[in-house]
Parts: sequence; structure tokens; C-alpha cells
Amino acid sequence: MPGIGQCAICFSTLLSSETYVVTKCGHTFHRNCILQWIHTGKNCPSCRVSASELHVIKLFIQETSLDDSFTTQNKLEAKVKRRENKVG
Repeated sequence: MPGIGQCAICFSTLLSSETYVVTKCGHTFHRNCILQWIHTGKNCPSCRVSASELHVIKLFIQETSLDDSFTTQNKLEAKVKRRENKVG
């Protein structure tokens, strides 16, 4: 199964079969890794922007063709932006 990135906390490959999340700043992590990190650090480990559990959005990845991936990315970016506006 191909990886879709790397968790900046545990440095393991993010697999589409795993549960992972995106923060308000757009970085992706394994869900358990970032939640544990936030409890001790209160910021994004990649860019140090403040973070809380409210800023963590669970991602659902569906294997698609390359053409569909651009649409999916645009939808994810819009969702993160809406969440940022709600959280303030």
C-alpha cells in the first residue's frame, strides 16, 4: 500500500488505511501522535503555530485517479479554511 506522506512526529509513513488528521496550518499527522503532542506542546510540531484538539480535522482518504486528486485537495483546503474561520 503506497504512503501518502510522513508523520512529522513519529516519522512513519502515513498510509491511506490509517487514521490521520490535518491541523489548521495544514500539516498532517497520525491522529494519536498529534493529540498526544498537543497535550504536551500546544502547538504544531512542524511550524509551531498554536494548536488544540479543536484545530484537528480527521481526514478520510479515498484512493482516486490523479485527476480526482486535485479536486480532493481543493475540497480539503476549503474545509480547513472554513474550520479556521469558525475557530477564529
